[in-house]
Amino acid sequence: MKNFGLKLLLIFVLLMSGTAFVFADDFPVGWLGRWEGKLLIKTASQSNEIDMTLEIQTISDTTWQWSIIYGTDNSKIEKQYELVRVSAEKGIYILDEKNTIVLDMLFRNNTFFSVFSVTPNLIFAEYRMENGKIYFQVISSDITNPNITGSEGDNSAIVNSYLIHNTQTAVLEKK
Repeated sequence: MKNFGLKLLLIFVLLMSGTAFVFADDFPVGWLGRWEGKLLIKTASQSNEIDMTLEIQTISDTTWQWSIIYGTDNSKIEKQYELVRVSAEKGIYILDEKNTIVLDMLFRNNTFFSVFSVTPNLIFAEYRMENGKIYFQVISSDITNPNITGSEGDNSAIVNSYLIHNTQTAVLEKK
């Protein structure tokens, strides 16, 4: 009977260790370096494609340089950010634009998610690592003219829906 209890305790500890490993934050493993690709920007009336580069470098064990370069040569726009880990257990990070703007980010399933608004736009951004590539996506909506539906009651709610007016997507490969 003693051995059964000891075996049960050992199995429980191994299961809990495995669970902690599965949910562990694996950033920056595989993310560091220079990533390049084409950014496709689409609106209802037009579509543009420009070069996009993402560079991720370690500053400390909780902070990374997160640089994004759009375009090339004369039309190049470079943005320098710092990605800071707030809580590895909860997957909480911030992206510090170094100009008083700080964006909240969530890291889950090898993906960074962020939702923020810049009047009049609501913006959803995603960086997902899959099969050795980073899939980048931004979706934006104008929040000044929502489609309001539903009703207040037991089986319903008032819902504001926003038409998407801009998408940006890129597949970035390590260079």
